[in-house]
Amino acid sequence: MLRRPVIVLLIAGLGLGAVALPALSLDLGLPGDESKSVKTTQRRAYDLLSEGFGPGFNGPRRS
Repeated sequence: MLRRPVIVLLIAGLGLGAVALPALSLDLGLPGDESKSVKTTQRRAYDLLSEGFGPGFNGPRRS
């Protein structure tokens, strides 16, 4: 048995939290049309939709 199980539990919890910390900034998914060249038809359509319907139409905007 452990002499101080609460301390071991706290240290293990902090260690797991430190390992999981990078997952907070993880972006999942495929790149959208906003990442394409401005010469492509897909990008021009994306820009026209954004202008016509405003921010957030093509996806959530990050602030």
